Amino acid sequence: MQYFLSTEHFNAQWQFYTENEVKELANKDVFTIDHYADSEIFNPDIQNFILEYGDLFRTVSAEMPDAWALGLREKRQLKGMDPQIQLRFQQLKTWLKQVICELLGSIDWENKSTKEIILLIITTMIPYFAATGGLPLPAVILPIMIAVIAKIMKLGVDAVCTS
Repeated sequence: MQYFLSTEHFNAQWQFYTENEVKELANKDVFTIDHYADSEIFNPDIQNFILEYGDLFRTVSAEMPDAWALGLREKRQLKGMDPQIQLRFQQLKTWLKQVICELLGSIDWENKSTKEIILLIITTMIPYFAATGGLPLPAVILPIMIAVIAKIMKLGVDAVCTS
């Protein structure tokens, strides 16, 4: 699994990938943005991460959603999945959203470029993640972060962070 130990590890390739995904996703409808994040529950690497480190986020208050942003086939697959993985995934998503919302709620992000916003979030998340779990920031959670950032860019901090 790839980790970002410092901002130097979040190199130009990762920056381009993340910025491109955020910009593209922000132009989609809300269901598509939510699906982008929710479908990561099927990623074996995220499942392994959750099984190994999911307890780090268990203090986060998160409930199982009434509706996942998934297609019918994916919802069928989800029914057979370990409920603990589902809950820990929701806790991870909630924790990431809280951290990103706290950060973007405290700055004038509307006057920053997408790249500047991403670098600010990554720069903040690396030590924040290390303080929470003693881990470097895992690349496997980038798609969830990308979805949160894209949704904020589409709807605004207030609309995303108060829900």
